[in-house]
Amino acid sequence: MTVTSIPDSKYVSDVWSRLAAALPAAGAFSTGSKTEILPGSDEVAIVSSYTRGGAGGSFKMRVWWYLQGDEDVPVGQVFRDDANATVADPIVTVDAYQLVLQGETAADANPVRRALLMTPPPGAVAVRLDAAEVGAVGTPGTLALRVVSRRG
Repeated sequence: MTVTSIPDSKYVSDVWSRLAAALPAAGAFSTGSKTEILPGSDEVAIVSSYTRGGAGGSFKMRVWWYLQGDEDVPVGQVFRDDANATVADPIVTVDAYQLVLQGETAADANPVRRALLMTPPPGAVAVRLDAAEVGAVGTPGTLALRVVSRRG
């Protein structure tokens, strides 16, 4: 992790989460690497660069957070499933992905670069970004992801 002090006493971490590589075929998700962010980060920017493989190509990604004290297990969002509750088990929960984001369809073979600014959950110390091709799953595109976090 690279930590740099900048003039207004803020700290910034800039880490490549995924180097430019082709996405898996058939729309399967690749499992991203766990990428550290500055503990106590106020903001996290996910910077993407996607080059389509075929017409209509785009990408989507799942965002998983890791919290301090439980760094080995990513956190998804949990929803109550009251339809399946019983007297013996009154609170039934269903795991779901915390966030699934889809990029825009690339108009041509030129890279589409975007930055998404997010507020991490309290206690977040890392993030994992799983990515998949959508649109042109037979000819997956190439995706690179950077994670930039800021504290202070």
